[in-house]
Amino acid sequence: MSKWQKIGVTIILSCFILVHYSFALTYENLVTFGDSLTDSGNNKLAKPEYYNSENYSGGAYSNGKIWADYLAAKLGINNTYLMANYVFSGSWQPPEGKVWYNNAFGGAETGTELIPPGLLTQVGAWADAGIKIPDNSLCIVWIGGNNFLSWITDHSLNQDDTSEVTDNAVADIIHALTIITDTEIGLAATDVLVMNLPNLGKTPANNGYFGNEDTEYGTLVSSTFNRKLEDAFNVFQASHPSVKMFLADAYLFLEKAVENPQEFGFNNAAGAALFETKPEHGFNNVGKYLFWDGVHPTTEAHEAIANQIYGRILVEDANNDVIFYESHFNDTIGLESNAQNLAFVSMSPDSYTCSNETNKPTFVYGLFDFTITLDNNDTYAEFTVYLPSAASSDAKWYKATSQGWIDFDQKEINDPNNDGAVFSADRKKVTIHITDNGPFDDDDTIGIIKDPSGLGSHESDADLTSDSDSSSGCFIQTLY
Repeated sequence: MSKWQKIGVTIILSCFILVHYSFALTYENLVTFGDSLTDSGNNKLAKPEYYNSENYSGGAYSNGKIWADYLAAKLGINNTYLMANYVFSGSWQPPEGKVWYNNAFGGAETGTELIPPGLLTQVGAWADAGIKIPDNSLCIVWIGGNNFLSWITDHSLNQDDTSEVTDNAVADIIHALTIITDTEIGLAATDVLVMNLPNLGKTPANNGYFGNEDTEYGTLVSSTFNRKLEDAFNVFQASHPSVKMFLADAYLFLEKAVENPQEFGFNNAAGAALFETKPEHGFNNVGKYLFWDGVHPTTEAHEAIANQIYGRILVEDANNDVIFYESHFNDTIGLESNAQNLAFVSMSPDSYTCSNETNKPTFVYGLFDFTITLDNNDTYAEFTVYLPSAASSDAKWYKATSQGWIDFDQKEINDPNNDGAVFSADRKKVTIHITDNGPFDDDDTIGIIKDPSGLGSHESDADLTSDSDSSSGCFIQTLY
């Protein structure tokens, strides 16, 4: 038994305080552990004969880059070191500069499997070699799906009881976190983000796309695993107060993307592009599919996932319902709405022409065009925009109207329906209220609200965001 296998998992069976952290402004390195959702070339390097280059691109299990490629780019990390290089050479020789260390192998489960290396094997390779995670690194763990695929298709053997399969997977992940954060014989990570599982029941492999519908069992095992993972993660986090930790919600993202694919730029959230468009269109996602094959997202979906992760490592006070997007100028913003259906388009201000351009401001993040479909008998929309950094005192929330561009501050317009924008006290988020078919709704259809608006100023040389408290803000300053 190697030294990393001897590390025990300490569970504090008492009440705990959930600690909120502000992650670093920048990371010099990214370290990922996982399976095919994160593998960008380890399997292709280790077993090229088993990697299907006709169906998948560049070493990933998708039609292009994966989420970690996009996240690394956001963090300014341009070099990649694959764990398979170390496995073959036995020496640790990453490239110079900022590095993404990718330890994920397609097909990996959470345990000590060797082929492909499981999570504990991936983590153990570092510990056995005596290698610490480099300073100023973000470590991300995302794994678990392969533990459950057999259970979903052969669930009768377990009498529909998910306890054993989910308990074992969660225990492996907590064991891995113990090794990852141990400062003596472990990896000594200081910043750790864990991803939960998307709903496997909503993937083409289980949603009936291939004929066999296992939605019920895929949803059951995913939700059960996620609930147990969250409970164990919270206990682990409370017992490791010196480690900055966060749990990100991939389950919620997929639920929203499947329910309202257009909100994320997709037209098809049920099928698999590989089997419908690949022969004719190659790796181009011409049909705007969410999934590339039965379980793997398209590169466009991976980019959306990267936005969620990037937003989560920056945000402090947003709840799990906040969904993150890129603005026209590549800043990450968050959106939260009381309505189920909120379509968001970020555009250049020059590409939108108000019927009256009077008083048009300069927009710091571009213009946001919101279209909201109300639920049931709702008559108004309320949604919150989480800004990349605190708005300066000179900046205002401007809205296009028939009279031109107006300061949409709730106090300024003094609308009887309380329409308008309200900045939080720290000016890091803006909550917008609009009444359906009221004077500030740009769509005359009942049940649909349209709102072109954004953060702007008429001070041409004004700094529209405040740097004074960016280190403790809801978001950090953009890295672009």
